[in-house]
Amino acid sequence: MPKRTWSETRNKVPSRDASYSFHPMADCTVVEAAALTRCNPSTIYRLINRGELLAYSCNGLTLIEGESIVAFKERNRIQQGDMPEINEPNATPKSKGVAA
Repeated sequence: MPKRTWSETRNKVPSRDASYSFHPMADCTVVEAAALTRCNPSTIYRLINRGELLAYSCNGLTLIEGESIVAFKERNRIQQGDMPEINEPNATPKSKGVAA
């Protein structure tokens, strides 16, 4: 049996876009999760260790569940009125659940 080249093998693997049709948010690697959340991969590992992101290991690769990323973004969404006005002197962001 002849050996397959990388391009022949790659063409047999479904693209990441094809996986989205089965799942609203496909599982992704740490680097992809960091790109989606615009943070450092070490931050993603920290969030996994804290239990804020759900992850699993597959063949030595850490994968983060897609719904976990969506839920994380929803939990940390900034609500209207939570950010200080730009022109307010000495303005500080409002903190959640902490009485002043």
